[in-house]
Amino acid sequence: MSKLLPLNPDSPDVELVDPARAMSLLAVRRGEISPTVPTLPKVVGGMWHECDLAQQETAWTWRDGELDLFITSPFADDNGLGERFEVLNRPARLILETGDVLEARLGDLSARGGSINLQKGFACRTHTLSLASWTWRPNTPKCIWVGELDAKIGDGNLVLCDRALRDSGHLRLRGAYDLYLVRRCSGGGVIVVDTGGRELDHSALAIDFAALEFALGQSLELTHLTAFADDGSIVGAAGLGFDGLGRSNAGRRPPAADRRDLNALSEESIAEYRWVPVLFERVAERLRRDGEDSPLSIPIAAYLDSLSGRIHASYLMSQVALEAFASALVESQGSLLVKDSKAWLRFVDERRHELVEHAIDEQAARRLVNKVKNAQQAPSTDRVHDALRHLELDVPKEALTEVERRNAVAHRYVMAKESTADVQALADRLAIVQTLLVALVAKYVGYDGPIVGWEWIHGRRRVPSWWDWKRSPEARRRYLALDPSLVGEDGDD
Repeated sequence: MSKLLPLNPDSPDVELVDPARAMSLLAVRRGEISPTVPTLPKVVGGMWHECDLAQQETAWTWRDGELDLFITSPFADDNGLGERFEVLNRPARLILETGDVLEARLGDLSARGGSINLQKGFACRTHTLSLASWTWRPNTPKCIWVGELDAKIGDGNLVLCDRALRDSGHLRLRGAYDLYLVRRCSGGGVIVVDTGGRELDHSALAIDFAALEFALGQSLELTHLTAFADDGSIVGAAGLGFDGLGRSNAGRRPPAADRRDLNALSEESIAEYRWVPVLFERVAERLRRDGEDSPLSIPIAAYLDSLSGRIHASYLMSQVALEAFASALVESQGSLLVKDSKAWLRFVDERRHELVEHAIDEQAARRLVNKVKNAQQAPSTDRVHDALRHLELDVPKEALTEVERRNAVAHRYVMAKESTADVQALADRLAIVQTLLVALVAKYVGYDGPIVGWEWIHGRRRVPSWWDWKRSPEARRRYLALDPSLVGEDGDD
């Protein structure tokens, strides 16, 4: 093995990537495999909402991951397409001239116009079948899915190495699929999805993608993937529509600390750890285990939303999500301020006459009585305190005080007057709530690495002193994608 390898492949912390996959990753790095928009084969048959598309003249157009299929047919015989405009979001299954199948979860039909076919001597009508969440399924299980992804990686755990390149700064993440985030030599980022020979499942990939966005602390956009066989030929494609839910001007705040955040500890060994992959795997695994109703969807969406838009909205969304997630984690022990709820309601009803005497009118009287009845409920912020205690998070008083400030912002919407506000102070207040949100997520998914807090040190947010973390062996894991021709060589290349 070459003495110049950036990682020792014999180390227990280093895992060699499969040679065929390593060659594909190196080709992506060099730009030899690029997620270009493929030319789709012609449609020769298939069905959409009971409409047979065989014998129809068709043509494809592509826009931002969505497919439009133009269907031209005689006015007199359009197989019922002209009666389907009111039908929305129906699946489609199309047969391509290559024998491959293209399936779409959603398909909508619209009219595009009419024309006269002079050669055939009859009038034609053109419909547009717009497809979303679709897959042109490859005819071989041995393929990778490649897409453009503008992600800031930070510390990588994957090294790519051939005779010309030896560089780190790439990521391998293990979820439902193996995800590789690769920086190209020419610039820009690429995601490579290795399904391990299984069919691409959009739902499974969506879970991995949500975990990826949270672990990286940034909203990402992935419109489509192109499938490549081992020989570099295009054998399939998929339209995903992962567009960051329209988040604009999104910032970046990775929840997991990296070596730069840990510099204050002055320990060289810290540089050997990579925490993003560990957090990703914990979040992705918990999302899969919980299923569609996972409470994790609340903090993930809110955390990403808090990185875009005005600080007032970001703060309020974070506070609401913190309360909602805390409520989902533990049943608040202090949800009631009275010993017996039924006895309290009887007590209020018995004194209804005395209460309504103080009301200004009949409507006000009803509201007044209801408010007194609901006075038995503890403040909603108590749910956050209960969750923190339940998870043994001894946060400082400063953080608990910030939680209590939720109600004022909920009623005023703004945290402070912008004309007189200390912008940095507002950002620090938001960071407190974001940190508490991340801490609850970390505890829930079983992540015990460092997180980013709200206090500053050396120009970076430091790891909170109240957060106990461990040097997990998983965080030392590295991957080496090595050109097979280098294996077994001694000395310099």
